[in-house]
Amino acid sequence: MIDGFLRDTGALVPLPNPDFEGSETPARKKAKGGPASEATLRGWAPKGAKVSLHDGALVVEADGKNPFLAMTGLKLTGPVTLHLRARSAGGPARVQWRTAGQEGFPASGQTVDFALAAGADWRETRVALPVEGSLLHLRLYLPAQRNAVEIASIELLSAGGQPQRWEFK
Repeated sequence: MIDGFLRDTGALVPLPNPDFEGSETPARKKAKGGPASEATLRGWAPKGAKVSLHDGALVVEADGKNPFLAMTGLKLTGPVTLHLRARSAGGPARVQWRTAGQEGFPASGQTVDFALAAGADWRETRVALPVEGSLLHLRLYLPAQRNAVEIASIELLSAGGQPQRWEFK
């Protein structure tokens, strides 16, 4: 119901303030380590995947056939560039998006395939997304079926505005 409301209204999802240093509540203690909480995901929702935090990275492991991370409530004017800082065993990855005025993801198009490089070191990957109009919903499919993918940060650079950046510390 919430996803439907966000989709229907184009409402923005508020993100936690990473600079907030308020009192130490049980929820804040839980968010500092172990299984990733909603606060540590900063709006990203795993689908077909289990996520956890480890050594300053979001660790994504397959829990289904096509694991991905989803972000809704975006309002980015295309084209958009995805900047991903990750390390993995490598493999094919894909980005899919939905724009304003679309009820759901189109059956074809609006995807870009790319490859994550294999290696134990952090790798920077940039993917140009030929978005036309306003990007509202993005899915980031990861090659996490055999080995986990670790993500240090995700950034979306819009042609028409400020970049949006998520760090998983």
